[in-house]
Amino acid sequence: MATTKHAWWVGVLIAGTLVGCTKSADQSPETLSEGLLGITDMPGEWQETQRDVFTQRGVENPSIDPSTWCPDASDAAAGLDDLAGDAGADVEMQMQVDGSEVPRMMRLQAWRNDSVREYFEGIVTVVNICDNAKWTEEPGVTQETWKIDGPEVGDESVSWGAQLVPPEGKEMAASMGRTTVARIGDVIMVLQIGDFTTNKNVGELADTDWREIVQRAADKLTDA
Repeated sequence: MATTKHAWWVGVLIAGTLVGCTKSADQSPETLSEGLLGITDMPGEWQETQRDVFTQRGVENPSIDPSTWCPDASDAAAGLDDLAGDAGADVEMQMQVDGSEVPRMMRLQAWRNDSVREYFEGIVTVVNICDNAKWTEEPGVTQETWKIDGPEVGDESVSWGAQLVPPEGKEMAASMGRTTVARIGDVIMVLQIGDFTTNKNVGELADTDWREIVQRAADKLTDA
């Protein structure tokens, strides 16, 4: 998936080592990849479409798309991409949903660097600014973001939802999804799951299923 202005689900994800535990201080991208979820870890019929270990970010390893943040957070979000680690691992999965022409998408990414605490604090600041934000962009596309209570994973975590609604009569796909960023020791985890569809009757991922996936992702990275 390529990062686009309205494809919020094209994202990033997790990582994990606990300070003071037995995890290796020189945990490599290869080790992080082993700690990312596989299809056997997932509830439902998911398919893995990409798994990558990277030492330099490219188009297939994007950080969180800055265009998805609410306008009021533009100053606070400046520089967040620069704090994201250049080396890490990611996995991308998809699952076909009845009635949807586009599969449900999940992206999980993990990295570690010296800026994980600063990065996480910056994400929290932006999420708080964008809590219950709603704004309209050309050509009449409405976007909303809101902070979600829990799930509490890793050493600290924050989650939020995002929705894009096209104007009536426009042949554009709407999106709905949720993102979790967690700090697990000196590793950052970013997990994004969502739907992108023109069918209003397609239901979003159940809250209990989403929380279960987030917990499984954090637990597996912690044990990596």
